[in-house]
Amino acid sequence: MLPVESTTENLSSEGLYCITRERFKRGERLQCEIRIPGESSGSPEPFLRLQCHVTVKRVEHVHRGFGMGCHIEDYSLTTPQPGAITM
Repeated sequence: MLPVESTTENLSSEGLYCITRERFKRGERLQCEIRIPGESSGSPEPFLRLQCHVTVKRVEHVHRGFGMGCHIEDYSLTTPQPGAITM
């Protein structure tokens, strides 16, 4: 499956709610990467990456596509590797 971009509207330690143009099915398990601006956490890095596995719990049609509520199963926080090029 090709990467799908979404906009996260709500994030907690238990889950997230995002808007995407792709429709996913309830119960589907996904791997996702959430990019968090580094300055919001006091990091010198331009962004932090939250790598996580989620289970889709709710899907609804919204005016911008599909709203998707997901439960975070597990996650890890990473930063870009030294010398890595970010775009």
